[in-house]
Amino acid sequence: MNAPNSLRFAGCIALVTILVACATPKDNYQPTEERFSIPAIGAESEAFVGDEMLSVGVKSDYDVLVIDSTQEISLYEAHPGVFLPRGSDQEYTYFFAPTTALRQGAGYVSEAWIADPVDALAVNRGRTELCAVTVFTAIVCNDDAYFSIEKRSGFSEDAFQQTLIYSGRIEDRVRISYREFYGDTARPAFSNDVDYDLSESNLISYKGARIEILSADNSSIRYRVLSNFRS
Repeated sequence: MNAPNSLRFAGCIALVTILVACATPKDNYQPTEERFSIPAIGAESEAFVGDEMLSVGVKSDYDVLVIDSTQEISLYEAHPGVFLPRGSDQEYTYFFAPTTALRQGAGYVSEAWIADPVDALAVNRGRTELCAVTVFTAIVCNDDAYFSIEKRSGFSEDAFQQTLIYSGRIEDRVRISYREFYGDTARPAFSNDVDYDLSESNLISYKGARIEILSADNSSIRYRVLSNFRS
C-alpha cells in the first residue's frame, strides 16, 4: 500500500523519462430500474389523511459513494454525504463531485486555492483508494481514506410515478387526490382531486386503478387495492 494521501501525479504530461498517468471520467453509468406497486394487490391497507393509498412507478437503484467524515485527498477535501455515480472504466469508478451540497445528505468537494478545479471523485477497482480527478484529467489519491460504496434506491429525473392520496371524508363523500411525478417533481397539469360518494358504492376507480373501501373517516381509511393504474 502506498503512503497515505499520496500524490499520484501533478499533471498529464511526460518529462524526460518520467511518465505520468491520467484519468478521464466516464459518463456511462446506468442505474438498475425496477417497477414497484405499493401496497400489494389484494392486501388490506390503511392510510391517514395526506398518506399515499397507492403508488406505482419505476424506482432506480444506484451504487453511490458514501463518506461519513471529511477525507483529505492532497489539495482537496471530500465532505460527508452521498455522491452519485457517473461511470466507470477498467481502473476506476467515477462519481459526480459537486463543489456545494446540491440537496440534503449530499456530499461535496472543496479545494485549495492553488488546486486545479475538481471534475470527479474516483475509487479504484480494489476499493482501496479515494481519488480526485481534475478538469485537466490529473488524479491524486488517498489510500488511507474511509469510504464505502452502497446501493441506494431513488428516482431518476425521468422516472414516472403515479399516486393516489387520501384527503379525508365529509359525510358520505371521500376525497382522493391523484398526482403524477417525474423524478421528485410533480406535474401540476396532471394532478386532480376527486370526490366519491360511498352511499352509492364502496368501489372507487381512477385511471384504471380500482380500490375497495372497507372503512373511512376524516382521519384514516382502510381499503384494498383490486387493480393498478393502466400501463
